[in-house]
Amino acid sequence: MVFEGVLVDLLNRFLGSYVKNLDASQLKVGIFGGDVLLERLDLKENALDELNLPVRIFGGHLDKLRLKIPWSNLYGAPVVAEVDGLFVVAGPASAAKYDAERDAREKKDNKDRQLKKIEDARKKTLETKDKKNQAPGLVEKLVTQIIRNVQVTVRNIHVTFEDGVTDPSHPFSVGVTLDSLVVQSTDSNYVIGGQDVDPVSQLIYKLVHMSCLSLYWNTDARLLLDGKLPSNWAETLKSRIARSHDTSSDMQFLLRPTSAKAKLQLTMKPGVDEAIPQALVNVVLEHIAISLGKQQYRNVMSLVESFDRMSINQKYLKYKPLGGVSDDLRAWWRYAISAVLEEDVKRRTRMWSWKHIKEHRLSAAASSRLEEAKTHGRAGLEHSIGQKKVVEERSQDRPQYS
Repeated sequence: MVFEGVLVDLLNRFLGSYVKNLDASQLKVGIFGGDVLLERLDLKENALDELNLPVRIFGGHLDKLRLKIPWSNLYGAPVVAEVDGLFVVAGPASAAKYDAERDAREKKDNKDRQLKKIEDARKKTLETKDKKNQAPGLVEKLVTQIIRNVQVTVRNIHVTFEDGVTDPSHPFSVGVTLDSLVVQSTDSNYVIGGQDVDPVSQLIYKLVHMSCLSLYWNTDARLLLDGKLPSNWAETLKSRIARSHDTSSDMQFLLRPTSAKAKLQLTMKPGVDEAIPQALVNVVLEHIAISLGKQQYRNVMSLVESFDRMSINQKYLKYKPLGGVSDDLRAWWRYAISAVLEEDVKRRTRMWSWKHIKEHRLSAAASSRLEEAKTHGRAGLEHSIGQKKVVEERSQDRPQYS
């Protein structure tokens, strides 16, 4: 049951970063049975934070996620992953009401995510150095075969960003829709179900079919985010997905619905053979039509400027009043004073105080001890603790300034 446990942990870590109501026990039982079915999942509000944009999710919903794993025949039978019905409504972060508890939680989650990325990158570098000249082992061969047999189906995707803040007189919505995307395993001649691939080979061949990918930018749009999201917002987004038979002109497309086929060749050990590319893609588009209107261009430029302003103002949201300037002049004056005083004047004073310097030094020493404990074990930890005691004793002999 080693692979089942690894897969449960992997899915929990990946889905847990984006999904609110994930039932870990259901996930575990489903994987052990070879069939995972998760339905009606809600996305976290900070699921898009990795984009480093002042954007927040106001509504995120996943209808169905299915994973079929043939544990009794991993070498021969396909692993099937299906995603059906992903709908997201996002908007400017400044449009959301400030919540101190949520803000602290999201900052911690982002910091944990960044630390995990650094740790994973370090481990991957070490593993690559160790395995570069080694022949693939049993586990690596099995993983390669599973990836070779993976088949992915994605249907009914609609992600939209609605903005009534940047230019209230001209609200707009920009989004991407996808009817379907199917990735199937093939042999080296791109024949589905072929079996002429050498099981030892590190090359993987896939055939990709994409139907009706579109990108739109609706100017002077009627927004779903006009106040509170309606209860049927997900159904509304689903009805607006561009289909092959759709002739509606309600959407102002930047990229009109386009379909494509692609042949994909991947290598599981990039860099070992310089003559083999890490990825080789051959794409055939049925047609492509791109357009950009004058008002769309104005909205794009306004949004870029607005993102710059929102990124700067992000740290001041905790002081910002709820109403407009004319509603409460005194509150807005307090907002301006607090923003400068708390984030600039007092912050610099705290940074150069002896108390803050000592706390920062001890925190850095504690982090260093934890890293040594990981690397060198208990002996390294005891040595670093001894060094810390010497540093603290010396610091007590120095004069303390407030």
